[in-house]
Amino acid sequence: MRRILLALILGVLIIVLAGCDEKTTYAYAELLGEWDFPTEANSPHVSVMQVGSEEWLDISWDVGDSRYLYMVEGEYENGIFIGTYDFNLTVIEETWAIQISLQKPSGKLTIQAEGEGPLDGIVFNNGVISL
Repeated sequence: MRRILLALILGVLIIVLAGCDEKTTYAYAELLGEWDFPTEANSPHVSVMQVGSEEWLDISWDVGDSRYLYMVEGEYENGIFIGTYDFNLTVIEETWAIQISLQKPSGKLTIQAEGEGPLDGIVFNNGVISL
């Protein structure tokens, strides 16, 4: 009886592990475009851009009548964009270091930022291409 139970548990474990999706990493070219996050508050928007060999992210959202826009310059590799950013539309001349994970579970963009400054801890889910 114990052997049957052990075999059953092992079988279920194998099925569960086989069904788990591995973390898929996308090429930067597959992420290019304008992304809206309709399920998030404050209407966040992320522009994934490339000009020549330069890679950029513009991350923005609204709070009341104010629009916050952060311009990130860096490099993308293995699902992580690493770079520096500043706050646009202001006279603040400070830059911060940041790492931003870009993933597409179920085909929708998720970004998660870790680093310095105001983008640290930002998470946006369910991004859809808008253009």
